[in-house]
Amino acid sequence: MERQPARATTRTAPPPTRSVPLTRPVEAPLIAPPGEPTPGRARPALPLRREGPAKLTGEAKYADDLVFPDAWYGATIRSGDPHARLLAIELGDGFDWRRVALVTADDIPGENVVSLIDDDQPVLVPLGGEIRHHAEPVCLLAAADRETLHEAKRHVSLRTEPIPPVFDPLASEQVFAHFEIARGDVESALASADLVVEGEYRVGHQEQLYIENQAMIAVPREDGGLTVHGSCQCPYYIHKAMKRALDLDDRRCVVVPPGGQAPGRATTTLPLRREGPEKLTGVAKYADDLVFPGAWYGATVRSTEPLARLLAIELDPGFDWSRVAVVTARDIPGENVVSLIDDDQPVLVPLGGEIRHQAEPVCLLAAADRETLHEAKRHVSLRTEPIPPVFDPLASEQVFAHFEIARGDVESALASADLVVEGEYRVGHQEQLYIENQAMIAVPREDGGVTVHGSCQCPYYIHKAMKRALDLDDERCVVVQTETGGGF
Repeated sequence: MERQPARATTRTAPPPTRSVPLTRPVEAPLIAPPGEPTPGRARPALPLRREGPAKLTGEAKYADDLVFPDAWYGATIRSGDPHARLLAIELGDGFDWRRVALVTADDIPGENVVSLIDDDQPVLVPLGGEIRHHAEPVCLLAAADRETLHEAKRHVSLRTEPIPPVFDPLASEQVFAHFEIARGDVESALASADLVVEGEYRVGHQEQLYIENQAMIAVPREDGGLTVHGSCQCPYYIHKAMKRALDLDDRRCVVVPPGGQAPGRATTTLPLRREGPEKLTGVAKYADDLVFPGAWYGATVRSTEPLARLLAIELDPGFDWSRVAVVTARDIPGENVVSLIDDDQPVLVPLGGEIRHQAEPVCLLAAADRETLHEAKRHVSLRTEPIPPVFDPLASEQVFAHFEIARGDVESALASADLVVEGEYRVGHQEQLYIENQAMIAVPREDGGVTVHGSCQCPYYIHKAMKRALDLDDERCVVVQTETGGGF
């Protein structure tokens, strides 16, 4: 049976102003003025990318924007055969080859291998070597101008001997990848399995497509090494391959990615994170580092029962409650719902409402100091009525999620299927664990709204929920994401 989750929705007029000294701080450098675009204002966009402004304003330097006086232009001569033996690289007699630099596999000072994952690809196909795919690099050309380079390229031809192609992967002697199961007894596992699914799976060739044309610029160094500037995402891959092919050490082999600058040595990691220097030097301000004079401390009173009816929130008359602000579900000016994915969670459990999990929020407390706050929390008790728990999900009336297949004929598909696999799957409870403790600071605004500073990864989720619960519009509800100490 499916039942929509019960809603406890209460709309009341905003509670009267309490005699609580919640004043605006004198020092408020992080407060976003109303109507002014601010990076901290919750809006449906991620934090600014480090290179974003430079790209938008045209100041960013791509590889094609870099100018090195007296630089020569380069080109690659590639195979026109998908599978062949390279017999000769023939240079036409009608061209003046003194104007061009020619590089073949014999000129590589190190190992003729592209050192990436496996050593299965040469930098350049050597004479007598096997061409194993169309457009495989065979030799390199360089000239002082593009016209000479293009003319030279037209005067190069490759003499090859075709090798019969192999179209059946099972008949091929080239093993792309080999995986061996070295743990457990495979034969016993297959013999004892209730169901063994076997099949043959064939997929087509796939290759990533870059939006930007790739370009690389190599600059000789005084120490005999090389600095390469280029459009790349993984400079350390290029650095590793260059060192091995050119027989260079770390110091004499430098790769500068887009936007990089010396030291652009590819022995470092990825480009600097936008917030990295501040975090490393201790300048970054986390939520716990922010100081707002006159701010009160807050705490949440939570249920200790996993399933019960809330009958009363009892405040000990022996405690001076004039020193504390108490907020219950009836004080919420908007809708008592955490507006996230589904409306299935109240902000605070209302009187008479159902407590549906342990540690569910029931009321909020605030005090001018931590000692008073902790003392007040010890003087709050919840009177509840237990509700019999349901441990069998099939017997529960609470439907967590419902998915309906509204496309196709399920019954016909099942009836015509060669194999139907059915099963029951049970998984345990899972909840993310943050590395950083979460903290939020709410600051009243002069327009009657509120600005919240806090450790969060999705400020727009908080913004959406706050607007609905506090009955605020966009301008009067501001969320400022402080430095994030650690996600989950």
